[in-house]
Amino acid sequence: INAEYMGAHLMLSKLTKLPLAVTPLLTALDGVSESLSATATKKLKSNSVQQEKDRHDDLIRSCLRAVDAISRVKGALDNAKFSDLYNKVVKGDKELSEILDQLRKDIE
Repeated sequence: INAEYMGAHLMLSKLTKLPLAVTPLLTALDGVSESLSATATKKLKSNSVQQEKDRHDDLIRSCLRAVDAISRVKGALDNAKFSDLYNKVVKGDKELSEILDQLRKDIE
């Protein structure tokens, strides 16, 4: 299932770069934001093995890459649900914010 989520995150990131896809993406942003928020806030069980922790970390990074790409689309932060996700969930959580900052450094 994680691979499916990661594939969806990759597609979202790619869609932000296609001019004809931006309007439909912004239209669907409420639902996308809910899914991304659920992924970003997903917590592991306390008895998780290392492999599960690694997969979880990969999933969070994938989600944050998609959030970052969408946040760069003009008008995305005007959407209430996405703005809430970006400001409260991602930027409001120290760990997620640090991961996002590292991902941005890796891109540059």
